[in-house]
Amino acid sequence: NEGGFVLVDQHAAQERINYEKFQRIFNEEIKTTMPLIPLVITLSPSDYMLLTKDKINALEKIGLLLEEFGNNSYKVIQIPSWLTEYNEKEYIDDLINQIIHKDYVDIAFLRKHTIATMSCKASLKAHDYLNLSEMQFLLDNLYNCENPSCCPHGRPTIISFSKYQLEKLFKRTGV
Repeated sequence: NEGGFVLVDQHAAQERINYEKFQRIFNEEIKTTMPLIPLVITLSPSDYMLLTKDKINALEKIGLLLEEFGNNSYKVIQIPSWLTEYNEKEYIDDLINQIIHKDYVDIAFLRKHTIATMSCKASLKAHDYLNLSEMQFLLDNLYNCENPSCCPHGRPTIISFSKYQLEKLFKRTGV
């Protein structure tokens, strides 16, 4: 318009939308299910030792239930029901890796990390094409967010350029 224009990072925008949607889901009681395909997680001997009972209990609080299954392995016997929409193995591996390498169990951090990871993986990718109605739908949903200005990682979703800034870029100020 006369005031300038805005650029929207469609990945960051959808990541923000997904983040707030998943936050609402996580604030409800966590619904769980059994994985469709049994998942077995095999850890190195050192990682197996680092996955303590406290850490396994923390995973259970976010809907992930593990059962010892042979040498340095766990069988995943329960997952959050929303996880069936995503790459279960990749998500579980990331979550276990995250909790193994922390010296303490921080449920709040674990939830936030989980939600941010899910949001990112469920979002548009860099070269995904959107038609005009999809763009409008994305913007409508973004503007309905509590914090539409940045993604969960702090990157901006929208960058505005004023008419003055554009003129300055083209060395037209003062004309």
